[in-house]
Amino acid sequence: GGNYIYKLANGNLCYAYGKTSGTRQTTQENYDIYFKVEQQDGTSVVAETQVSTTQWDAGSCSAAIAVTQLSGGNVVICWPAGGAGKLHWRIMNPTNGSAVTSENNLGSTVVQADYGFLHLVPNNAGGWLTLCCGTSSTTPEYFIQDSSDSTVLTATNLFNISTSTNLNSVGAILRHDGNFLLGCHCEN
Repeated sequence: GGNYIYKLANGNLCYAYGKTSGTRQTTQENYDIYFKVEQQDGTSVVAETQVSTTQWDAGSCSAAIAVTQLSGGNVVICWPAGGAGKLHWRIMNPTNGSAVTSENNLGSTVVQADYGFLHLVPNNAGGWLTLCCGTSSTTPEYFIQDSSDSTVLTATNLFNISTSTNLNSVGAILRHDGNFLLGCHCEN
């Protein structure tokens, strides 16, 4: 999965999710991406707002979707889309619901079917790290975006693990020195 709900710095909750439109079949792969922001008591701050009409590959990518707040206050929402699980993202304003950027994709980066973990970790410079399972279940990949929508570090294999090993989870944190600490949990 991914982070469907994120607690913002001001205490409000940001929800990112897929939803079918009235004109699409209600199959697992036919979702548009939406977000909304509510106070903790359920009072609406930003009503349901469509982020993208690029179909979310919920069925083929273990429903991976993620949201995090950037250091400037906006949120970035990331999801696999376009029929092949390619990662797409968009920055949105959690105060008024407006789009800060157009929808973007991370080139050929693909979230592997059935291993759809997806994590976003903000840095102190307005950018973020994306950690996902790459082109196979044994190659976790990461890349870094900056606040001007540019890729700072393209998809890089974190490590390769044995094909007989199960990759159960991955995680990343921002260290005090501005570097990221990445890790995983594997078992045979």
